[in-house]
Amino acid sequence: MVRQQLLGLRDVLQDEFPSSHVCAINCGYWDRCWGRLEPKLRDTIAYACEKYSVVLGQNPPAQGRNPHSGKPISTFWDDTVNFSGWVVGFFSPGILWLLYDVTLDTKWSNVAVNSQEGLQFGFGEDQGWEDTIIQAAHSLCTRFLSIAGVIRSWNQGLMGECTVIIDNMMNLNLLYKACSLTGNQTFCNVADSHTNKTILNPFRPDYSTYHVVAYSQSWVIVGFVETAQWTGSSVFLDVATRAADLFIERLPEDMIPFWEFDAGLVPGCHPRDTSAAAICHRCLRFTPTVPGERG
Repeated sequence: MVRQQLLGLRDVLQDEFPSSHVCAINCGYWDRCWGRLEPKLRDTIAYACEKYSVVLGQNPPAQGRNPHSGKPISTFWDDTVNFSGWVVGFFSPGILWLLYDVTLDTKWSNVAVNSQEGLQFGFGEDQGWEDTIIQAAHSLCTRFLSIAGVIRSWNQGLMGECTVIIDNMMNLNLLYKACSLTGNQTFCNVADSHTNKTILNPFRPDYSTYHVVAYSQSWVIVGFVETAQWTGSSVFLDVATRAADLFIERLPEDMIPFWEFDAGLVPGCHPRDTSAAAICHRCLRFTPTVPGERG
């Protein structure tokens, strides 16, 4: 029901206000949309805002520092200046901009700008984020191995080996966006090549992946949905659909996925992964259309 209502709101928004959030704010339309959302969804967003407000109060992100992890025995979050870890961008600017996107509360956007200038990625009105995207895309392309046709995940490994994990599918949206901004077809070529090679390698016949945790399956879904949207490829969309079918089929009765899809089969082992559910929901609520193959 929530998914259907979000899809309906999306269609109405696109019909009445196809341009930007700014129009929705000026017309007061967002308030009317918010009132039409399922109460449970409104409560969930409000709960997220409440909890992340606590993070801001305890450990406000400053330039170069980001909250990155919490501990069950402590009410405080650790922060870091080390940007080599894979979670350091989740809270700032990622979550901050997403909270702004669903609430239009400048409390979140102001902190995001202060902590990571230039990484608005389309949510803010300031210019300059294009250069950041293009530079990041150039950096990502340095990890492309033309012989293998894939973007390498890690540098370590045996001589002649190329380590690739399914997570890389989540990076390709960056390359397609950079291509649209610059007209540099190399970005699209790298993304297309990596996607096609991914189809051939990490999947089992049932479209589960050898990277078996639930959030990895959700990354497959989002990654292939996004590549289908950029390229118009029905092949990419078919992979996303088959991966999503498996994800949904393996859900327990309460619809919250196990951290590992087979974890529920082990007596006394029932860890859950709400992040996997959120990632998967992100693309299931926006079913892509594929008008035709990109020329």
